[in-house]
Amino acid sequence: MLSQLSATCASWFGNGRSVAAVESSEARDDDIRHNARSRSPFSLDIFGSFCYTFQHGKFRKLFGDLTRIDARVDVASVSALAKRISDAGNASENLVSSPRFNFILQQQVVGPIVFRVDSRFLLDSSTGNRSPHMEDVIFSLNYALRLLQSGKVVAWYSPKRKEGMIELRMFEF
Repeated sequence: MLSQLSATCASWFGNGRSVAAVESSEARDDDIRHNARSRSPFSLDIFGSFCYTFQHGKFRKLFGDLTRIDARVDVASVSALAKRISDAGNASENLVSSPRFNFILQQQVVGPIVFRVDSRFLLDSSTGNRSPHMEDVIFSLNYALRLLQSGKVVAWYSPKRKEGMIELRMFEF
C-alpha cells in the first residue's frame, strides 16, 4: 500500500493582479478581460494520491501465476475540490478539480503473456448527476522479453479514443 500527500505554495508579485488580468489589459479582448480577477498574493494548495496494490503470484509458472490489482485515487487540488463542493449549485464545471480513480487489472495468460486492463474514472462527471464517469479504458497484451530481462512488447487498444499501438519498451520490468 502506498499513499502520497504533497503540497504546493506560491507567491504572486505585481500589485495582486493575476496573469490573466495583465494579459487582458494588454490584449484588450473582452473574453480574456471577463475572466480576469484579483488574487491573493500568497496561495497554498494540497494534492495527493492514495494507492493500493494487491498481487498474487510471482510470474514464474506457465499459467495464471500473476494476478495484480492496482487502485489509485488522485486529487489534483484540494482547494479547487472544496470550492466545487461548496458551489454545488453553480453550473460551471471545472473537471480539473474532480478526483480521479484509476483501476488496473493484470492477469498472466500463458508463459510471458499478460493481459491488462487500465481504466480511469472521473468521480464527479460533468453531466450533473454526480456519478462516476469512465474517462478512458485501455486493453493490452504484454509479452515479457525474458532473455533481455529488461523489456517487453506491448500491444494496446483504447476503444474510447479509437487508437492502438504496438510498442517495444526497454528497461521496463
